[in-house]
Amino acid sequence: MTLPINQFLIGDNVDVLMTIDSDSVDLVVTSPPYGKLMKNEQYCVEYNFCELKAELYRVLKPGGQLCWNEMDQAHDGNESGLSFRHCIAFQDYGFNLVRTIIYAKLGGPRVGDIRLLNPSHEYIFWLSKGFPKTVNILKDIPNISAGRIRGFSTHRDKKGKKKLSKQLNTGDYGGRNTVWSYGTGIGNSYDASECKMFDNFPAPMPQKLAGDLIQSFSNPGDVVLDPFGGAGTTAKMAMKLNRNFIYIEIIPANAIIAKKRVAPYINKIDQWVQK
Repeated sequence: MTLPINQFLIGDNVDVLMTIDSDSVDLVVTSPPYGKLMKNEQYCVEYNFCELKAELYRVLKPGGQLCWNEMDQAHDGNESGLSFRHCIAFQDYGFNLVRTIIYAKLGGPRVGDIRLLNPSHEYIFWLSKGFPKTVNILKDIPNISAGRIRGFSTHRDKKGKKKLSKQLNTGDYGGRNTVWSYGTGIGNSYDASECKMFDNFPAPMPQKLAGDLIQSFSNPGDVVLDPFGGAGTTAKMAMKLNRNFIYIEIIPANAIIAKKRVAPYINKIDQWVQK
């Protein structure tokens, strides 16, 4: 089979994934529907998680990775815990849970029961098929000790005597930890020029979050898949970062938004593949 890179595939994600070769995808970055948190039923559809996790495992290359962004819904002060159950199900199937990344939301309106703590984070389960083959740790955390001497490197001369070769200084920035913070809304979830596309579209993933996941766990030229393609954030950021994308979405109206957002970053979009 030919890998459908840089195409918009319309249909049920399990059915479409069954047409994709095994061991062919480098990275999956996705954010499934959050159940009842989605007030607009047009954008909220049920999906077959059991079959989906199996297909995602199959299409990933050995060492390929899955970033699954999910938030629990809550009712009467009781969170569903669905995200955790999904994570455990991934592990039971054979995925490694490499780390749990916390996506901390900066700003934004208060949601939920005002008598309780405001939910201001979501989970990103970083999973892999075997040991992850690509990890590019982003270094953008300012070091409070930047410039300070932290040691010296040494070598041995021909006689075996230790010699100092260079001084090691603390860099301006250190590597990321497992808490990633992003704003939402205009300029974060989408560009100002895309505002009209998002009049009724709920909870898009921040572009920088998708981009940071793509940079961290794939390399230029890799194939990045989103089985819940939605507004095309993963596809757009993959294109911007010189990766290939595979976009799958069951709602044609969402795919129209995605195609418009991706168009400036691709020379020629292949004819849509209807599944």
